[in-house]
This record gives sequence, structure tokens and C-alpha cells, in this order.
Amino acid sequence: MSSLHKNENEKKLPRAITGTTMYMALELMKVISFKKLSLKQTYRHDLESCFYVLIVGCMTYCDQAMPEHLKEWYSHSSST
Repeated sequence: MSSLHKNENEKKLPRAITGTTMYMALELMKVISFKKLSLKQTYRHDLESCFYVLIVGCMTYCDQAMPEHLKEWYSHSSST
């Protein structure tokens, strides 16, 4: 019985938003920038992240040098 109450309480606690900022959903990035943890992460956020991974993978799968306007993406700075 006591373990049941513990699991119910864990659902109410806000979770930390984790992930690689380069691939993170825009809505989650806004929540992070305003330092709020009230947003529930849904499948849409995961789908958006997968879309970004696909786009970056398609853009970088070539033998040519990276265009100048895309080099900022790879600076890995989280200034928003």
C-alpha cells in the first residue's frame, strides 16, 4: 500500500526537461527559456525532435563543405 502512494505522488512532481537542444521541440525550448516546468511533454514534442534529427541528417549527409549560414547550428550554444 505504501508503494502505491509513493507512485501517485511522483506523478505530481514536475520532471526536468532533458534533451539535446539542437533537436529539441520549439515549445519545450520556450518553456526552458522562461524557466517553467509546467508543460507536459507529449508525443508531438518527440515527433518534432525526430523531424529535426531527420533534417539535420539529410543536410549533413554529403561530401561537400557545410554552407556558412548553417555553421551557427553546430556551435552548440544554447543562446535563445
